[in-house]
Amino acid sequence: MLILLVGARGFEPPTSCSRICLIALHCGLRFGEIANLTWGDIDLASGAIYIRDPKNNTTRVAYMTDAVSKMFASKTSGQPDEFVFKDKKHGRKIQKISKAFVRSVKALGLNEGIQDPRMKVCFHTLRHTFGSWLVIAGVPIYTVKELMGHKTLAMTERYAHLAAEAQRKAVKELEKVAGRVNPDNAISFAEPGEQGHEQ
Repeated sequence: MLILLVGARGFEPPTSCSRICLIALHCGLRFGEIANLTWGDIDLASGAIYIRDPKNNTTRVAYMTDAVSKMFASKTSGQPDEFVFKDKKHGRKIQKISKAFVRSVKALGLNEGIQDPRMKVCFHTLRHTFGSWLVIAGVPIYTVKELMGHKTLAMTERYAHLAAEAQRKAVKELEKVAGRVNPDNAISFAEPGEQGHEQ
């Protein structure tokens, strides 16, 4: 549902807003990280996105899904030092997410009736969804930490409860299968002559 945010008014051609949302949802990048991307950071051959932090002189790598790879391939690339997403008016680095995102959230009614600001859908919700999907899929928490660029494991452990919930649901599915087993075909573990007696 989240990836449909920018398509609330119908099936429109991809826009910068929809492309930015796709990167946040499928790769877990923060808005600032997306805004700072240059074409030199995009490696379609290896499916990698290099996220550079000039303040700490560090670089981490995000990996493209097929959808993200196709999205970048469909865009006209620029010079290595040219921003991937630019302000339409001045051609400079974008400073904030398009108002189309806010309009789409409102059109879909995603925040309707929600009073707590912490529970409302915002752009950062896409990144949280990325982390949640990884944990639900069974990805080790340390790998999730690295993919999200968290400095400490404690920051990632907020998603840990989702793994337990996914495991609980898996056992419930097992119960459904076990409930369909015909008792007449069940294997008996009783020793000969002990059927009908408790062990």
